Amino acid sequence: MINGGARVLSRSFGGHFRAINGTGETAAEWVTYLEQLTMRRDLSFLTLRKWLHVFSRRELLRQHKAWCPECFSEQLATLGTLYEPLLWSIAAVTVCAKHKLPLRSSCPRCTRHLFQLSPRSRPGHCYRCGASLSNPTRNTEAVGEWDLWIAETVGRLVASQQPDEEIAPSNEIVVVGISAIIERAFESKAARFAHAIGKQKNTVWGWCNDGLRIRLIDLLNLCYCLRIDPMDFLSPPFAVTFTRPADPRTSMIHSRKVNKPRPLNRALVERRLCKFLECRRTTSMQNVALSLGIQKRLLYHHFPDLCRAIALKHAQTTSMTHLSITEE
Repeated sequence: MINGGARVLSRSFGGHFRAINGTGETAAEWVTYLEQLTMRRDLSFLTLRKWLHVFSRRELLRQHKAWCPECFSEQLATLGTLYEPLLWSIAAVTVCAKHKLPLRSSCPRCTRHLFQLSPRSRPGHCYRCGASLSNPTRNTEAVGEWDLWIAETVGRLVASQQPDEEIAPSNEIVVVGISAIIERAFESKAARFAHAIGKQKNTVWGWCNDGLRIRLIDLLNLCYCLRIDPMDFLSPPFAVTFTRPADPRTSMIHSRKVNKPRPLNRALVERRLCKFLECRRTTSMQNVALSLGIQKRLLYHHFPDLCRAIALKHAQTTSMTHLSITEE
């Protein structure tokens, strides 16, 4: 019965096990159950629950397991046991700061990705084929300054979670911090600030005014560009003393490009609409819009009379056809 339930859980929930380490209700429920079973009261600090009100859940955690083989080897040599740091489950972290090597994310034997947890999970081993994940073979892939900075910074952020903390940080620290930066370093011009960190102005507006929680990667990018220590940023006194650095770094976040609408050739579109209206075979305005590659709403806005005429003609033809079929 237990094994059968485990197989069902693995199939239906495997891709969602990452939430156990996160900020949401799944993490809270697992912490509650495990604290009841272990009689401890500090297990929430093995998750990111502290940052519930600060960071967005978007792209916070990676779906599949990642690890540093060198760390596993050292754990075996020094502790005789293996464990997986919370740091490895955070999506922004792609390298090991200690060994300056990229984290691995696929089994060296079967080359498959692994979910964060499985009924057959065993730290340091692939639950699919049983291979050891502590192979010390060094990876020669270069580690960039940005990736290494993230690993070190997020490591300090995770380590800052202390069991004696009673109040979780509020999203207000992000609002106050960004607002102060814009005011003091960018002359109250949010567009200049957004450009400096590679984000859209409306995104920055959402952070400051709409309660939009910032993604961890965006906060890291902001601090990296302006040479701010994220731990200082997340401490309220920071906002009072900040001044813009003389040599800001280039943004590591590439903002999504907004495609500019194509200019509307009114004369051409009008001629094509007239052809649809004159054609003996009628069609709906939805199909007309698809044929022209223009939104129906836009067609109605620019050519209301033609669009209504085409729609009316199609409706009358459809009605007459239906009536003829009924009479037969």
